[in-house]
Amino acid sequence: MEVLTIQSTLATPHHQALEHIYLTPKKQRVDIETTEILQDEEIPRTPEEKRIVPKLWQNPQTYAVQALHSPWHRTMLHLQSALFHASIDFFRHKLHYEYLVVPLTTGSISSPMGLGSDSQPVRIQLNHQPTYLADSQQFLLEYALRLQDVPNGVYYAGTSCRGEDHDATHLNQFCHVECELLGGLAAGMTVASQYIIDLTQSLLDSHSTEIARYAGTTSHMQQLLELYRANNNSFPTITLAEVLALPELTSEMWECVVPGAPEYGRLITRKGEQMLIAKFGGACWLTEMDHL
Repeated sequence: MEVLTIQSTLATPHHQALEHIYLTPKKQRVDIETTEILQDEEIPRTPEEKRIVPKLWQNPQTYAVQALHSPWHRTMLHLQSALFHASIDFFRHKLHYEYLVVPLTTGSISSPMGLGSDSQPVRIQLNHQPTYLADSQQFLLEYALRLQDVPNGVYYAGTSCRGEDHDATHLNQFCHVECELLGGLAAGMTVASQYIIDLTQSLLDSHSTEIARYAGTTSHMQQLLELYRANNNSFPTITLAEVLALPELTSEMWECVVPGAPEYGRLITRKGEQMLIAKFGGACWLTEMDHL
């Protein structure tokens, strides 16, 4: 294998036009046309054009080079970095939690244990031993909490792999932040709400221009903050029983946890969740689920 040299005509202040990619077998020649991505400042674009996600990954052969010159990809780099550091600042400096370094694999899978879960563990062979790609480090967090001199809270930022199909609201591989704290459900909900608000405010303070460039606005973030403040620094909360008694609930908004077995309880469907978001004007807590 030899180094493939690709000449790019894209103007960019961050990279040289000459790129080296260690991908192509010897003697193979590849010509790449780069016509889609231009710097924002080079030609005027309408707000609608600026919001278009380039989706360069749809052409794997040219993706690596073109992404280097993509303002959208640079924005994603800035945002994910800001999100990570804001998360660390929140848990470390505001809550004084301790960080836990966790492995990628585990022998203890937690997410598929709940009734109604559609997640399955991702099993692999590592050194001829069956193990799993971690979906959650909940058990290790619970253990680490008990190692603290005065139990307060522990957390980590890491990956999660789950054996389920992705859809419009779920990924099967992603990065997340998990914590374990001393307290009950109400304490956990308070920390989660504060974390959401802290992240939102932090991103608005540091990257509102970049967010508006591709989302078209930051009003959705402002509305989240306003909803929280208007509800006495919390998000609206409603129980499952209260939702099922709402006059606007239709048959498409709920279903049995286990199809054909009503004795295991009911749950809210995606359409029901959308109804609640519209009802409360944004995020809300749904509590006291039948199957939990």
